[in-house]
Amino acid sequence: VRKTLEECGFAYVWHSPLSSTFNSPQIISSFHQRLKDIYLQTFVSEMRNNNKLRTYRLLKNNYHEEKYLKIPNIQHRTAITKLRISSHKLHIEKGRHNHIPLQERICQYCELDEIEDEYHFVANCTLYRTERESLYAYVKDNFHSFSFLDEREKFTFLMKLDKQCIISFTCSYIHNCLKKR
Repeated sequence: VRKTLEECGFAYVWHSPLSSTFNSPQIISSFHQRLKDIYLQTFVSEMRNNNKLRTYRLLKNNYHEEKYLKIPNIQHRTAITKLRISSHKLHIEKGRHNHIPLQERICQYCELDEIEDEYHFVANCTLYRTERESLYAYVKDNFHSFSFLDEREKFTFLMKLDKQCIISFTCSYIHNCLKKR
């Protein structure tokens, strides 16, 4: 406890009499806020410095609970979570584990000769063309501006999952595509 207080700039709490200072709601609130700030600084720093989190870094702009974590279908929730945090079996990750150079981690499911990363999987792979057309049609019906986005912007829009009406549909798409492999 002493070390944590000292590391957070609250050494005076340890060294002062416990009677009134330590129980002060203001000090407890300040200490709690300081712990949150330290955690967020560490979170952002690690996210920036970890190449594995390239997709997560693109999608996660601030620290808050994501809406998709509340979808009731655990299989859909698991599929989207794995894709967002790069804990999946796409060639971008399998190749990383097997020390295959990045440019050689090509999709084996289509003829596009592209690196099989999360973007390719969601937005380009021809294996999922039919499923993607259904997803895009649904999203366009609800967000007319979706049609004007380029493919990278569409990927980001879908994967950020901040529009309540498309969360379930997008998660279902991801789940079904992963099952199809």
